[in-house]
Amino acid sequence: MENHIENKVKSFGREGRKMCPTCWLYKSGCLCGKMAELREQVHSDLSSEVVVFMHHREYGKASNTGKLASLVAPSKCRTEIYGTRSGNAAIEELCDAKDKQLIVLFPSADSYQLSEFSSNGISHGNDKFCNSNNGNLNMTESHSVCNMRDNEKTLVLAVLDSTWSQARSMNRLFPRHIPRVHIDDEVTAESLYLCRTQSAKVIKNVGRQQQSNKVSTIEAIEKALHVLSEPPDVLKAFTSSLKLTVDSVYVQRGEKPVYGNVISRVMN
Repeated sequence: MENHIENKVKSFGREGRKMCPTCWLYKSGCLCGKMAELREQVHSDLSSEVVVFMHHREYGKASNTGKLASLVAPSKCRTEIYGTRSGNAAIEELCDAKDKQLIVLFPSADSYQLSEFSSNGISHGNDKFCNSNNGNLNMTESHSVCNMRDNEKTLVLAVLDSTWSQARSMNRLFPRHIPRVHIDDEVTAESLYLCRTQSAKVIKNVGRQQQSNKVSTIEAIEKALHVLSEPPDVLKAFTSSLKLTVDSVYVQRGEKPVYGNVISRVMN
C-alpha cells in the first residue's frame, strides 16, 4: 500500500501533466505566482509549527486547502502524506522530539478547547499527564491530569487533512497521551470554502440541513493559530489564499469568481 501511495505522489509531478505540481490547479490557472505575492506581504513569522498530515486521497486535488499553509508560510508549515513511509516517520519523530510539544487538532470526545490548553492546565481523563518542574511529562500518582502549554518547547500543531471518516483512522496513529484539541468556539460563521458542499445532517422534524460548524482545513489552521496569538498578517494571508483557490476553481469550472480575485487563464 505504501508503494502505491508513494508512486502516486511521484507520478503527479511528472512532466506533461496538465496540473501544476505545486498548487494542483490546471497550469492554465496556476496560482503559484499569486501565492508568492502573498508570501511577500507577510512580514511576521509563526512561533508555532504546523504539520498537515494529508490523506493520500486528498493529494493532488485542486480544491484541497491543506496544501495552502506550506505555500503561504513554508518556514513553519509543512505537509506530510498519510500512508507513506516519510509520513509515518514524521509522526514518530514529532512524538519523540524533546524540544517540541505536539498537539493534534481533532475534535474527539476526549479533546478539549484549544483556548484552554494554550492558557491553563486542564484536568482531563484518567491517564493523562502533568508537566513536572523539569519540563518532562510524568504520570501523576492519582492519575489525574493537567496538560499545560510548555513555553520552553516549540508548540507543533498536527492537522488531519481528510474526510471525517478518514480522520478518525488517522487519529489512531497518534499515541493516546498526545493531547487532542478542538476549536469549536472559534467557528461562529459559515465557511468561506465554497468549492465543495458541506455534508448535511438530519435534524428531527426539520430534515436535512447543511452543517454550519464545518470549515476547510486552512480555515481550521487559521482559527487555531488565532487562538495561539499568532501574527495577524500571516493569518490574513491564509484567508487570502483560500479565497484565491476558491475563485480559481470557479473560473476553471467556467463560472465567475465569488471573491473578486482576478484569475487569468493562460491558454497553452
